[in-house]
Amino acid sequence: MDDVQKFIKNTISSVILLSIISLSSASPFAIKGQVIDATTFDPIESVNINVKNTHFGTASDELGLFVIDIDTMGKYVLEISHIGYENKIVTAKVPGNTNLTIPIKESFFEMDDLVVTATRTPKILQNVPVATEVITQQDILGSGARDMGELLSLRSGVSVSSSVAGGSVINIMGVDSKYILVLVDGQPTVGKFDSRASLDQIPISMVKKVEIIKGPNSSLYGSEAMGGVINIITHTPPAGLRLSGSLRYNSGDGYFKPHDLAFGNRSAMIQLSMNRKKLQLSFVADGDLINVNQTNQYIDLDDADKISLTSKIKYQISNGHSLNTVVTNFLNNEYSHSSTESTETNITRNAISLLHSWSVNNTWEMKQVLRMGEYERTYTELYPWDEIKQINLTGEDESEYEISAVYVSTKSTLNIGAEFTSSTYKSDRISSGKQDLFAKSIYGQYDYTPIKSINMVYGIRLDDNSEIDPVVSPRVAMMIPFGTRWKFRAMWGKGFRMPSFMERYIEWNHYAIGYSVVGNPNLKPETSNGYSAGVEYYHSKVYRVSCMVYRTYFKNMIDDYTLPDSIGLLSYRNISKVEFTSVELQGSWNISPQWVAGWGFNYVNNVDLKSNEQLPNTNPFSGNLKIKHKHAGHVFNYTLLIKWIGPYRPTEYDPFDGEYIKSDKYRGSQFLVDYTANVKLFNNFSLDVGIKNINNVTNEKYGPFIGRTYFTQINYKLNGEEK
Repeated sequence: MDDVQKFIKNTISSVILLSIISLSSASPFAIKGQVIDATTFDPIESVNINVKNTHFGTASDELGLFVIDIDTMGKYVLEISHIGYENKIVTAKVPGNTNLTIPIKESFFEMDDLVVTATRTPKILQNVPVATEVITQQDILGSGARDMGELLSLRSGVSVSSSVAGGSVINIMGVDSKYILVLVDGQPTVGKFDSRASLDQIPISMVKKVEIIKGPNSSLYGSEAMGGVINIITHTPPAGLRLSGSLRYNSGDGYFKPHDLAFGNRSAMIQLSMNRKKLQLSFVADGDLINVNQTNQYIDLDDADKISLTSKIKYQISNGHSLNTVVTNFLNNEYSHSSTESTETNITRNAISLLHSWSVNNTWEMKQVLRMGEYERTYTELYPWDEIKQINLTGEDESEYEISAVYVSTKSTLNIGAEFTSSTYKSDRISSGKQDLFAKSIYGQYDYTPIKSINMVYGIRLDDNSEIDPVVSPRVAMMIPFGTRWKFRAMWGKGFRMPSFMERYIEWNHYAIGYSVVGNPNLKPETSNGYSAGVEYYHSKVYRVSCMVYRTYFKNMIDDYTLPDSIGLLSYRNISKVEFTSVELQGSWNISPQWVAGWGFNYVNNVDLKSNEQLPNTNPFSGNLKIKHKHAGHVFNYTLLIKWIGPYRPTEYDPFDGEYIKSDKYRGSQFLVDYTANVKLFNNFSLDVGIKNINNVTNEKYGPFIGRTYFTQINYKLNGEEK
């Protein structure tokens, strides 16, 4: 009995003692809050929140939320820090204002940003082994650009032109856009015409940042990445409810008349989003009504209208599983009228993607992506009396399934995956009217740090489809630091591009001009073999200067030519070898907390090794300068952008002789100057104003085709309560 009483007594004593310890160690108070981007209001994950002079601290979750348990009352100083953002100090009173919303500002300096495109895994920009150019949110806001084509055209080494199919196409360091893969959040864009993706289907309002890598990158991304990759990364919905919108008007010199619907371009955007606990929803509607004249030498475009709709749903199924659904719709109608004929072009793009992510444990993550898209283009010519002259139809349907796995350890990262793609191409211009293709591929990449700070990347990809022999695309990259401020980067890789349906099977007569085009089903894939090397000097938070040299050899490059013993009969052929060489200088300088400057310079030398002639319309020299100023209170900000295009001899293609004819005269230097400003009006309203092409540079034959333009845009943002 005594033993039982003793046991009960000891048990009760232990319970009481544990209760006292538990109560004494429990934190009766807590500081809670959310960290968001001061400009976009997006939540920011993995922000460090430390309580000064204590051992308390934590990091924000994927919704930017955090909780810090505090054991005593009083005032506490929180130190907020995150890569790519300015450090911030916040005071919290316990009890009191312990449910905080903490906006932090993106750093002017882009070298602390996280990038994913070069290796498909997040890396700090200054430590990524593959040279990566980033267009930050600050750059986007300061550009005054309306779409991606306009944004990219401001960079040195980049030229953007209007396509005869409508929309904008790009050229990077002399490499045609059909060799540059355009991604949105890591997924290919839907629909191409003449092998080129249009950039005007992606509204700037959706874009958080843009990452650009140059040179062959097919080891990770397959066909079309033989010249480079552009990855457009969109916003994540902020926590709580949010409503934002904008109205924009821009027009040319001499007819700035917002009240007259017959003049100028009008745009509207509205965005609704909700981000609560496990569910994220967002919807963006963006529309343009455009009235312009003679935007390029091919199209006398009178007016156009564009509508872009994007819906996103992300659901956190459990701690390790999430499902992300994205639906996009794009409609573009363009019209032109003359005394002899009228034309109408209608383009639709629809796509849906389903992404399933599974965090297996702390080292393994798996992803599955199912992507389906359709593209349709209808081109109609009418006589003045509305009788149909001709109709051309083009369509493309594509379905893709990708599965990948990532293993992360202290010194290495392994990325493996497989893709299966089925595509169908339909056109009035191909002989059978329809062509099908099935492709499959596997890829792997090993990212390794053998010794401190030295990073090596090895990658390889095997592509196989129903029409060509398998293609192997390897890549090796490295980064070696010297001291604390110097870095050396180098990369070698191979790339390829499948011949397009049009290049293989087209049968089309251009009755108006009098020539015909026939495809070549025996075309081989184009391949590239390229390397890059360069150095960078980086002074943390102050300035950065880099110099990169790129050289890429294209083999079996596809070119059009006139068939022997024919008049005006064109086809396609593989030419032997072309060499692309470029030297790129870039720099950024944080002059002060309010002033920042950036600059770039490119030299390009692209040669057909068979004829030893420059490739047509190679622009050897270009440069740009940007100066940004932020008012200390962020009430007024402005950006000055200057782009210089050096002199060169333009060429024109003669379809009857099948040759490029070089002009006898040089096209002189051009300076294009843009100015944009942002003014905060009220709590929820701001105003953007700007002048594009201030010095009114035009060229009726080669562009720019539009001179000085003005724009004004009013923005509205309303954040609802978070629950």
